[in-house]
Amino acid sequence: MNEPTIDDLEVELTQTLGRWAISSMAMGAVVKLVGEVAESPFLKGFAGQQLSWGAIDGAIAGFGTWRRQQSIDQQLTDEQAQEKSDKLRKLLVINAALDVGYVAAGIATMIAAGPLSRRTGKPATHWLGLGAGVAVQGGFLWALDATFARRISQTPATRTNPWHDASHSHSHSDNHNG
Repeated sequence: MNEPTIDDLEVELTQTLGRWAISSMAMGAVVKLVGEVAESPFLKGFAGQQLSWGAIDGAIAGFGTWRRQQSIDQQLTDEQAQEKSDKLRKLLVINAALDVGYVAAGIATMIAAGPLSRRTGKPATHWLGLGAGVAVQGGFLWALDATFARRISQTPATRTNPWHDASHSHSHSDNHNG
């Protein structure tokens, strides 16, 4: 089996984020409905986060797919492929650090649920659900970003479309034979 290219990993990352977005929104919709029926501030707060983060993640995945389509026929040199790989890895490392912050913010919200409730008049269980929702989303995104940053760092950055090399080499040798 061939090792994945940077392009392969970029596609896999975008598709995984897109699937997570769809799952988050579907789960959020179901949990919101259950929360409404059960009159549960926790479930409503949790569901709101799943729906919001799902929409944002979906937009990011959609933009990534669109951007990828714009450069599908782009031929990169090994140096350009390395630059692309380095940029993506750095972006994922930065995102992973931000994701840790999201988890911490979710936990902090849960810890501060009582004071937030007194300050806003919303039940503490609302803040617990909201914080749990943020922590779940941040945790998944941390795992995704950290995993792909590691995988990209372990993937040799060579030309992203190897079939271009084969056709280019063939036409180059034809020029010498003619």
